Amino acid sequence: CSAPTGDEMGRWLAEHADLMGKQLEPMAGEMLAARTQGNTALLDQELRKLVAYAGARNVITVEDVAAVVSDDGEDVMFQLVDALGTRNTHKALALLAELLRYDPRPQAVAGRLIVLLVRQLRLIWQAKELAQMGYGPGALRSLPASVTDLLPSDGSITSIPWKAQDLFRAARLWQTSELVRAFDLLAECDLANKGGEDGNADIMLNLQVLVMKLCLGSRKFGEALHQA
Repeated sequence: CSAPTGDEMGRWLAEHADLMGKQLEPMAGEMLAARTQGNTALLDQELRKLVAYAGARNVITVEDVAAVVSDDGEDVMFQLVDALGTRNTHKALALLAELLRYDPRPQAVAGRLIVLLVRQLRLIWQAKELAQMGYGPGALRSLPASVTDLLPSDGSITSIPWKAQDLFRAARLWQTSELVRAFDLLAECDLANKGGEDGNADIMLNLQVLVMKLCLGSRKFGEALHQA
């Protein structure tokens, strides 16, 4: 039996986790769905294992899924997204190379990575904006309506308060102008991978350049090229 897809999958997972008395991190849900190939019977079985593994904790995390559900490389993707969010160049490049051991299709890896990065950077941007307004990670559950109305209805940081500390910490590593540039870089990389006019047929090279520009910033990346 196939599980719902897209937003319906997210709701299905959240509802079933809630029935078992737990919250499921959105990224943990995505990893779980990928590792079970969207099979509802297997999802239910693995959710029960995760509930037992989490014990008294209310939230099932990406780390829980990585520890309990058999690995198909999806956790490497999420580790890569986190490494890019914290601008850890060496770790991100190593994880990118490791990803291709699990999925030798660079186009598929690139498409999935860019989608996850767009979401992660949007969350970091929200954390940065809230910090500039004087709010900290602990305030997400009690933000006034005048503030929550400014946040996106889909993908709001308020839906994952348990990730707030990490997102606010990552936000300190980015200037607003760098986040703006990061979205441009993601769009440029996606276009290049799809054979855009200025594209490079080597998708892996495109992704490596993207990682370095995101982590170092375009100026430092250019300086590094000149020094090489």
